[in-house]
Amino acid sequence: MAISPDGKRLYIVDGLLPENGRLRVFDTATWQVVHSEPVPDRALLLGGNSITLSPNGRWLLIDHYSYSRREAWKTVFDTEDLRVLSSDAWQLNDCGLSPTPFVGHPDSERMFMQCSGFVTAMDADTLSPLWRAPSPEAPHPAIALAPDGKRLYGLYSEVESEVRSDGRSYVTQHDLRLLVWEADSGKQVDEINMGDLVFVPEPTGGRGNAGYLVVSPDSTRLYVAWEDSLWTLETETLQISDELKLPTPIDGMALNIDGRELYLLPSTSGDLRERKSGMWTVNTETLEVVRQASDWPSFSLPFFFVAPSP
Repeated sequence: MAISPDGKRLYIVDGLLPENGRLRVFDTATWQVVHSEPVPDRALLLGGNSITLSPNGRWLLIDHYSYSRREAWKTVFDTEDLRVLSSDAWQLNDCGLSPTPFVGHPDSERMFMQCSGFVTAMDADTLSPLWRAPSPEAPHPAIALAPDGKRLYGLYSEVESEVRSDGRSYVTQHDLRLLVWEADSGKQVDEINMGDLVFVPEPTGGRGNAGYLVVSPDSTRLYVAWEDSLWTLETETLQISDELKLPTPIDGMALNIDGRELYLLPSTSGDLRERKSGMWTVNTETLEVVRQASDWPSFSLPFFFVAPSP
């Protein structure tokens, strides 16, 4: 699913079988379906959302996968005209089947996406590629654009493992890489290994090695979540200024509209022998837990959004 920048439209692609997929557009004020159409061969992506909406709300990108032919492709839905565009509307055919969403600002002329082995900038009005820059290969990378529009950040897990004689997989090496690019040109301006600055916990087996990344509204701080750890980094120096340990691994992070609180979604999959349920709310200035929804339901691979109220 995806939600429009103004919170007035909700887009959901569902169906019990891929060939029965259907796009439904909801008016969030009335929860009435205002548009519906078939979406055959919708992608079933474990740990990722198979649709993403452009920051300006105009383009809905849908991932498709034919399991019989083992072919992947994307289609573009125009939310203003309520129609699927021709096959040549999406010009990044080498992007890969990536669940990473568009990032950008609703009123910006460009937007950004993480593809397989590179990040790219696109024209927000035409979807034309503007630049691309190489990035590490990672199972679930995260990118974030600074609110001032000057820097693009990428977070990549580096996990190596081996299978022992008992058949179990063991992590032999792990770290997080943080890359920084100029948003206008795609020039890489900085790179660090988080393990050089702080202890990086070993990944929980079965969770897909996902990290999470957001930028403060004033563009001066980065918030990085990995496993049960949350860090604040100063964007000017990429030095860690604060750290919080939580009693459960995290499988989602979002910043509220005014930037004062972080919402952290508890892990829902993997080897979780010790886990406390509940969604955690953290003060962004002090990095202290201010509330916990302890009755948070036990979902499987939920998607996590923050949007204005309709």
